[in-house]
Amino acid sequence: PRTYAPDTRLFLILHAIGVQKYTCQANGTWLFTDPEATLYKTTGVLQPIGTHYLNFVTGRPVWQLDDDGSSVEAARIAMASGGSGNIAWLLLQAVATGDGRLGRTTYVQRLNTSGGVAPAGTCTPGATIAVPYTADYFFFRLDDDA
Repeated sequence: PRTYAPDTRLFLILHAIGVQKYTCQANGTWLFTDPEATLYKTTGVLQPIGTHYLNFVTGRPVWQLDDDGSSVEAARIAMASGGSGNIAWLLLQAVATGDGRLGRTTYVQRLNTSGGVAPAGTCTPGATIAVPYTADYFFFRLDDDA
């Protein structure tokens, strides 16, 4: 996987297991509200190392690591189909970072998605649903050698 920026390099891949949450609108259609997932290392023992959630103030997704508390918040800049029944693949650009391991993140890609799509058909206004999904998140930062 590559971003649009040739001066970046992949430095971390995490696997997410969680849910995509939806609320039924007044017109009987599902509206995505937020993701909620646990992030895992992709090597060795399946061990949780962070969380993925929505910053409700900004409306942007956040990935946060448990060990150093570092996080990245990103905005979507491109998307592609993840295939039937799967949420889209995304390219996101970092807009807010702090210190620590994720502090220098420039881009995040969501790939290899499975599930997470709202049910087809109409729904009862006010109803909520959490649809299980998995995905891989690829984290890029500026290449120090570029």
